[in-house]
Amino acid sequence: MDERTPYFPLSRPRRRSRCAGFLLLEGLIALTLFSFCLLGLAMLHARAMAATHGSHLRSAAVVQLHDLAERMRMNREAPAGAYLAGGCPEGTAPVGGCSTTGCDPGALAAWDIGNWCAQTRALLGAQFVEASVSGAGGDYLISLELVERAVSGEGRLSIEPVELSLRVRP
Repeated sequence: MDERTPYFPLSRPRRRSRCAGFLLLEGLIALTLFSFCLLGLAMLHARAMAATHGSHLRSAAVVQLHDLAERMRMNREAPAGAYLAGGCPEGTAPVGGCSTTGCDPGALAAWDIGNWCAQTRALLGAQFVEASVSGAGGDYLISLELVERAVSGEGRLSIEPVELSLRVRP
């Protein structure tokens, strides 16, 4: 053997360090904590999305309430009670052809109610429950009922009814 080459025997026993495996355990703990943080962020995101969806539905419903109020204000010559509607049953569609041809104020009121019901049902979709117009003495109360999904404090999903109303004097 050459004297300049150091000799390293292959069978030399290695000493085991007291810190062996410590980095692996530390890494697993960090990964577990990171996973719980990501899970918490996902739950927070789900709640925020549910709240945003509920807010969007309420905003759309308020816009629809004001839409019918403006239709009533534009048709002041409609006979008394022409806009009274007990509800918007499934399949309610505009009657007559008031969008392209002229109508008398009573027919326009019926067309407005039918068109408004169809638009509201299409806009709110499955969350739409009922809409009605009631009134007496020149005042009308436009009511719109819908359901919205809410997430409780325990993370459970629930469905809550929401009723929005608007009082109108055309």
